[in-house]
Amino acid sequence: RWEAQQYLPGSPENYLVEYQKLNSPQGDLQDILVVAARAEDVRRRARFFHDARLQPAIMDADPLALQNAFETNYPGWHDFPVLLVNVEQTTVTAVATRSGMPEAALSLEILSRTDSRLDDVQRIVEQLRKRIQDEKESPSSAVKMLFSGGSPHLAEMANLFSAREELEVEFADPFRELAVLPDLRSKLEQHYHASEFMLSTGLALREP
Repeated sequence: RWEAQQYLPGSPENYLVEYQKLNSPQGDLQDILVVAARAEDVRRRARFFHDARLQPAIMDADPLALQNAFETNYPGWHDFPVLLVNVEQTTVTAVATRSGMPEAALSLEILSRTDSRLDDVQRIVEQLRKRIQDEKESPSSAVKMLFSGGSPHLAEMANLFSAREELEVEFADPFRELAVLPDLRSKLEQHYHASEFMLSTGLALREP
């Protein structure tokens, strides 16, 4: 909590703070990822589940879920700078990773029309790309970009970013390295796009 309150806008009492260990300790040091969420946002989601007669036990942050799914399914990408971008109907979540570890993350609620939504996503991508692309070291190297989510405009956004030379865009496959029953995978491919399940897969992969 002491670490988090140094970066929070407003009173720390308006936030819920959680942490997660990132790796095994090296000597006397331990890497810890501290996450702060607005308390009202968490309570609003909890009310949604209660209204649906469900009892929420664990609520995770979308950026952590994206990172979990990425680490499991794309081990060969950990040597590259990678942008994870998940676009839902009203929310965009993006994580910038380098050497397999998250360096920055952003979540944005978007309630605007389609053209403004594209501008919002472009702004987020550009901001995070600059965090992980070393222009001095390799100015011509492309940042890999994994697109996921359930937005009906996902393909349109992916095509937009594919046209940019500094980005290599793919749709994320959250089951790429997971053992999925053939019948289940067949049903998923018939009725859904795999990229829709990136967040839910990341949540399921969280270690207790």
